[in-house]
Amino acid sequence: MNAPRLPFLISRALLLTSLGALTSCGSLETAAPSVASFANPSQSSYTHLLAGREIYIGKCTKCHSAEPVRSHSLADWKGEIMPEMSKKAKLSPGEEADVLAYITAASQSPIAPQPKG
Repeated sequence: MNAPRLPFLISRALLLTSLGALTSCGSLETAAPSVASFANPSQSSYTHLLAGREIYIGKCTKCHSAEPVRSHSLADWKGEIMPEMSKKAKLSPGEEADVLAYITAASQSPIAPQPKG
């Protein structure tokens, strides 16, 4: 490879990576709405919801993209999805409880309008 071309390739790779990160933000907010959009959680539940979202977008997306929370019923999350996925993601019981609290709150919160881009 040509040495003068290397900085160009590196800068291009960084640009593409940055653009990919920017375009994925909107879809992540749609799949996993922020806790700030939920209606008035108490401070302690806010902490658990925040932890649950971080686990959801951190550990649960190591093998696949973030599944939109509302694409499954709460019964499916509790009965099938969470038990299976928490084993695969090796979640502790506390982590599983935080994720389930987050999913429950996200499922029950009103859907915020999406910004027009």
